Amino acid sequence: GEPLTKLVDKARVKSIVEAMNIDGLKVPQTLAIYDRRNISELTVNEMKRIPQPYIIKPTHSTGGVSRVKDGKYSCLKSCESETKNAALPIGKEALDIIIKTSEENLEDNHYYLRNETQYKDIPHHIIIEEDVQVADIQVDVSYWYTSNGQPLFVSVQCAPTGENELGTSTERAFFNTNFEILNMRLSKDPCPNGSIRPRNWEKQVEVATTLAKHVPGIVRIDLYAGESQIYFSEFTFTTAFCGDDIGFRPRAADGLLHAVQYGVIDPARATPELVKNTIHDASWVFLTLLDGRTVHPSSSQAFPSPVDLCEFVNADKDYADSNWQHNKKVKGCIAVAKRAADLPLRCIVGSDKTSILTAASDQKTATISAVMAHVDWERSITLLLAILLMTHMNIGTKRQKNQYVNNIFYLVVMAIGMYLTVPSVKSVFSSHSVIDITKQSFAAFAYVHPMESPHIALFHFSLYWFHIAAWRSKSLRNLLFWQFLVETVSASVNEYSHLIEEQDVIHCTRVAFKDSMKQCVFDNMLREYVLPPFFVYGYLLPKFIIHWSTWFSIPVYILLVMTSISIVYMKMAHRKSIGLKAN
Repeated sequence: GEPLTKLVDKARVKSIVEAMNIDGLKVPQTLAIYDRRNISELTVNEMKRIPQPYIIKPTHSTGGVSRVKDGKYSCLKSCESETKNAALPIGKEALDIIIKTSEENLEDNHYYLRNETQYKDIPHHIIIEEDVQVADIQVDVSYWYTSNGQPLFVSVQCAPTGENELGTSTERAFFNTNFEILNMRLSKDPCPNGSIRPRNWEKQVEVATTLAKHVPGIVRIDLYAGESQIYFSEFTFTTAFCGDDIGFRPRAADGLLHAVQYGVIDPARATPELVKNTIHDASWVFLTLLDGRTVHPSSSQAFPSPVDLCEFVNADKDYADSNWQHNKKVKGCIAVAKRAADLPLRCIVGSDKTSILTAASDQKTATISAVMAHVDWERSITLLLAILLMTHMNIGTKRQKNQYVNNIFYLVVMAIGMYLTVPSVKSVFSSHSVIDITKQSFAAFAYVHPMESPHIALFHFSLYWFHIAAWRSKSLRNLLFWQFLVETVSASVNEYSHLIEEQDVIHCTRVAFKDSMKQCVFDNMLREYVLPPFFVYGYLLPKFIIHWSTWFSIPVYILLVMTSISIVYMKMAHRKSIGLKAN
């Protein structure tokens, strides 16, 4: 309210900023100032006398803005449709428009329009100031969003401002103070190619930081900047009057501003790296399992905050609605997110069959304890003891034609043990057919084994033959030996390869799908013990070869051509030597 009034008064704030004596910062010169009493004294001759180019605007609101340049008047903001972007010669028509617009602006009170208390008691004036968008200043203001004295990110115009227009109507991109582009936006999509780093960028950061130290709370500092000059424009405390339909995407940007303001994050820790990592964070994952278990990649997405996630989940609810957070479904989502907040992997799982959300998790780092936790040690030790006993007593060591029946019997015993000991098991069979289970397992397998993570495929190629070896074994002891390797070596290396997966969406999908399958013994047995070798060697291996061969196709082709030429040459030389010997 009142403490901020002098900072948003576009006339008074100039003297305040000038008094800060900030090195490298200039303040546009005020050329004339008018109010209700003397606005009628503005004449055509006075407009011609004032040094051009100059800007005409109200000091107390975000009302009409116009420019006089090269003897012509142009309305830039809050214009009548017939005058917008039209350049009129300085004369009676232009003066009449200026007087009419100025009188309307002088009557406006932003406080009553949008309840922005900082504008309530500002004296109403129309100011004429020098236009600083000349020489090397080719773009409109840059918006520096600061909190608690610390600049966090800045909105920069991507292309030079066109004649007779404002840069607010052009594409913009957000950057941190290291001039690293951020994947965020406010009211429109960002320009795809960003912007070129100004040569005086460090000086701009220094100026914005110094200004921010003098201003309380969250403030947007608007600066005009070229390659050699930096001009102050204004302070803005309520961007777009904090309208319900205006907000940062992702919402984590708003959260970051408030966290720094209220000391949740120390301003000294709000580094460019922290800002970038916060905006680009993808540690909150939402995924949908169709029918409770079929992977649906298009509905899976990662977010930087639980608010962004819950807004996505409840897309049918208007985030701008003041009661958004009190909606039953939204409250349910937030409640699940709170449970997931302290988990290593934050996965929120939904289904197309129910509105109920659940939290799932796993370890995110491949520590020894995390890997070993995925090994069934009771089963492994039992197998090891059985193998040692059979070897010592020479039982089950005799070579036989095959072990197909014993493999099936082993799986049956495993299923019984799983049913009796695994808490998450709800039944032996599900309502899904073998074909459905196979399709579901394949869909999940294909999604959680991306070619961008080749280490997973390589580990699988080297170890999944243990499953095949068990079926190819000729004695019961050997069968148990290969199953022991499956339960220990294969299981631990397999989990290690997935734990180092960098994409949380992939990791969460695997965890959620496994959890859904573990509810039914038969389904989980198919997924874990029967289908993997077919998927690994029948699908993943060919796909891997095709994908990665393209990276080496040119040298491989060159090698093949050179080899072919060498073979032809050697054959020709061989035939020639045979002919010489015959002669």
